[in-house]
Amino acid sequence: MDPSNRQKAIALAQKASQEDLDGNYEEAIRSYQHAVKYFLHILKRPQGKDDNQTIRDKCKQYLDRVDELQDYLDKKKNPPTPSLWLLNAEVSVLPYYSSAITEIENKLKHRRRVR
Repeated sequence: MDPSNRQKAIALAQKASQEDLDGNYEEAIRSYQHAVKYFLHILKRPQGKDDNQTIRDKCKQYLDRVDELQDYLDKKKNPPTPSLWLLNAEVSVLPYYSSAITEIENKLKHRRRVR
């Protein structure tokens, strides 16, 4: 393994992890992606089978985390809009509430007149 690429990859992965813990998700995403690039350069050179598998597993873990963070940021940036079904459901119960409120108001008026 090229020590300089390995050291850079590890340093970037550690930075990504710290940024992730600190809530700096955009920077964490960039750092995870850069770490994976360095790890992929390491995989191009011959080394032990176990080392290759460990690096692949770490890359998958980092890329999965990037996907999670990106999904979170996308949802935060563009919150989902209420579904049409929900809006229709709310509109469909309005006449019921409206008639119930009118009925209660009429009963209250009638009670006031009786007293």
